[in-house]
Amino acid sequence: MERVALLLLLSLLIGIGEGRKDGGIYDVLGVSRDASRREIRSAYKRLARVWHPDKNKSPQAQEKILEINKAYEVLSGEESRRRYDMTGETDPAHSGSQSHTHNSHGFTFFQTGDGFFHFGGFGHTTQPREDTVTTHYFENVVLPESSSRLWLLYFFGDFCFQCGEVSKIWDELKTELESNGIGMGSVHGSRQYDVTSHCNVDRIPAIVAVVNRRVSHYYGRLQARNIRSFVKNALPSWIITELTAEGVEAFITESISRNRPRLILFSPHPTPSLLYKAVAFSNQLVADFGFVVTDRPSGKGLGVLQRYGVSQRSKKLLVFKEYPHPAAVLEGSEVTGEVLRSLMKGLSLHLPRLTSEQALDSTCGSNGRFCLILVVKGSEAYNDTITSAFRRQAIQLSASSQSGPRFSLAYIDRSRQRQFIDSFPGTNGSRESCENGQEPRDVILLRRKTSFHSSYNWFSGYCGSNVDFDNLLDFAGLTSFKTTTKLAPNLLDEFAPGILMRMWERITEIYYQGYDSATANSQVLSLLTMTVVMASLLCCASVMGSQSNHRGN
Repeated sequence: MERVALLLLLSLLIGIGEGRKDGGIYDVLGVSRDASRREIRSAYKRLARVWHPDKNKSPQAQEKILEINKAYEVLSGEESRRRYDMTGETDPAHSGSQSHTHNSHGFTFFQTGDGFFHFGGFGHTTQPREDTVTTHYFENVVLPESSSRLWLLYFFGDFCFQCGEVSKIWDELKTELESNGIGMGSVHGSRQYDVTSHCNVDRIPAIVAVVNRRVSHYYGRLQARNIRSFVKNALPSWIITELTAEGVEAFITESISRNRPRLILFSPHPTPSLLYKAVAFSNQLVADFGFVVTDRPSGKGLGVLQRYGVSQRSKKLLVFKEYPHPAAVLEGSEVTGEVLRSLMKGLSLHLPRLTSEQALDSTCGSNGRFCLILVVKGSEAYNDTITSAFRRQAIQLSASSQSGPRFSLAYIDRSRQRQFIDSFPGTNGSRESCENGQEPRDVILLRRKTSFHSSYNWFSGYCGSNVDFDNLLDFAGLTSFKTTTKLAPNLLDEFAPGILMRMWERITEIYYQGYDSATANSQVLSLLTMTVVMASLLCCASVMGSQSNHRGN
């Protein structure tokens, strides 16, 4: 009898051992049996960094990462962890579920999602996608481009039934969103771990937007319409100025002081289209963008709409340069992605102000073309009679050129760019005064061959008459140019944000990264911590600003 009992006990122990042949997964992750989901996820991420085959060249790395992924796959889900604790089973096939197949890439390691994003089950291996984003592409293309282009990323993985449904929606949206200038890419969650970790993705499938290096997660029903709205809302609202019809003319007149063309979209719809927001975001350094709702204009506003031929029920895009009459007009049906991108290429004022090194390169280039730069002093001279005459002559010269302008015309503010101007010494003499009583202006004749090699000369006594302009052109064609091989100092960026603004941008970037991470993981403590950090940084910024003002006084 004792022998029978011993055999039964031995059989039971063997059965338990067989039942737990995949046991010890808590030990695989190095956590206790009562570890929280947060502790399990933290342990997984730490081990995945060590054993990921892309970083660990050990022969055991592939097998080890499979073991780690499997342990996390079981322990990160409430149902699978409960089943393991009760039965010791790690394979759902032993509990009546569908069997699954291993592949060389291991297991999907993301926790079960809530709501409409959930782990769909086993038995499906996702095929590679043509638009797959690798870690290298993410770091060298997606993140840098995100300052001028929204990127939408779709995270998928193996053994994910719902990924098939999302892939169909993704393919439906891909052509449409790309035509609007949106970057589209797919990420295999477990194979591109660095991208997954950077974006704080812990469930599959997932959709995130990357704007200005900030990641926003999509939470909602998997419908194309909702994803479009998510993309539109992910683009910053400040890139487009909302105007009333009465405020249109004031917006236009600021183009000279802002030194940028201005685009205004008139539409009966209450918000700008996704295309218009995407184009505005991509060209935020080139032009300013306005938006007017035309459904209920009042007396003066109705007169403004009539002046520009805008209907209350149709859409129209007007492009303004220095003058109140539009330089280009697009009717609603013409406002397409291809047309807008073509319009934005080379879009500039007729007479731009050189406000940065980028403006100098785009206006004067380094191809040996003449650049005639009117020197003014102070913002009051940006639109006075002499500068306005130079602007009109620039338009006429451009219109009369048959094979492209031989000269590029611009102006520069001596009070803002003195160091650059002083790097071209010498003048040609000057007249005492102009007929209108104004002080005559100097014009720099600049011919840039390279950044290190420029030819230049000065034309003095320009008062704005057509005779003066003809003399200037003759002088440019006949004079012998002085040559300098000294590198001229870079122009100061007149529109660059100040130190406090840069601090604020960095603070908000850090805050939103923490906010997205906390929201994605339901970590209230992390959100509170980020709020405290932001408040502390704001106090520091305020103190620094007060000290700066005190020193200035």
